[in-house]
Amino acid sequence: TWVAAAQAEVAVKVRGADGALLDNIEAHFAGLDLPQGSERLRARRVEETLREAARAVGYYDYRATTRWDGNALYIHIEPGEPVRWVWPKLRIKGDGLAATPVAGLTLDHPFTVGEPLNHRTYDDFKSRWLQMSRDQGFLDAYFSEARLRIKPRRLQAQAIMTLVTGDPYRVGSVSFAGSSLDSALLKRLSPIVAGEIFRRSRVNQLRRNLERSRYFKLIHIETRVNANHTV
Repeated sequence: TWVAAAQAEVAVKVRGADGALLDNIEAHFAGLDLPQGSERLRARRVEETLREAARAVGYYDYRATTRWDGNALYIHIEPGEPVRWVWPKLRIKGDGLAATPVAGLTLDHPFTVGEPLNHRTYDDFKSRWLQMSRDQGFLDAYFSEARLRIKPRRLQAQAIMTLVTGDPYRVGSVSFAGSSLDSALLKRLSPIVAGEIFRRSRVNQLRRNLERSRYFKLIHIETRVNANHTV
């Protein structure tokens, strides 16, 4: 079955691909600016785009032929076997080892053994893990190592990451300005307590509490990171 992907002035038609591979090829070619006047440059751009689209979803050993018919580009692809996930190496250095939401992702990850490699899965998890760490108070968290080890001949892909969390930041103080409300009421509205580990979810809850109270027309919450590891 031929499937056409709409493009500025070129209709791209793909045969031999389905699922994630077909979707990614269509997405990569949609709106692609192909060089005009040079068949060699145009062919190179098509080859590079097809390779990028296929490898992004695990197909490193594909074979493809292309031909032009007027403004229509026909791609016939033989995908071959995809590269598949093997068990990842996910490490934590620092106090994040004791933080369940952060440490839990070393087991609750999306790298299912035997499933086809998808580069977006790796990128999304990397971003989510780092954001989770910072939301749990590890504001200085970073990756000392983060890479994909891909072995095309063995059809294997392994996610390797080492997350360095350091120590968590704590709440130094909570202050309110620009409100005539009683300080005791404001304190009751705040779920943030001085001395506890800083968590972004508590800041979000404070905003919701202030909004629901209907005492405020404008709410601005500022968090300041201090040199003494407090916020």
